[in-house]
Amino acid sequence: TGHLLELRVDQPQRAADLLRARGRNASLFGERLHVIVDDATAGERETTQELESAGIRMTSVREGRFSLEDAFIGAVERQAAGAR
Repeated sequence: TGHLLELRVDQPQRAADLLRARGRNASLFGERLHVIVDDATAGERETTQELESAGIRMTSVREGRFSLEDAFIGAVERQAAGAR
């Protein structure tokens, strides 16, 4: 399952695209980006480094709770990955 990090960044769509292209589990919720990581501390550090190296500024990060929407998106993504 993992930990949910909720990020606010200056370029949310670009950040989501970048993280997904690198195999990360990232979903966009309006201006917020949800990233699922195995370890909250290491995941926050790695995600911050990835985004900053691409010129994306993170304005806040916090560990959040999984919502029903997060669970639904995760299930859809797992099903899509299995169909490939």
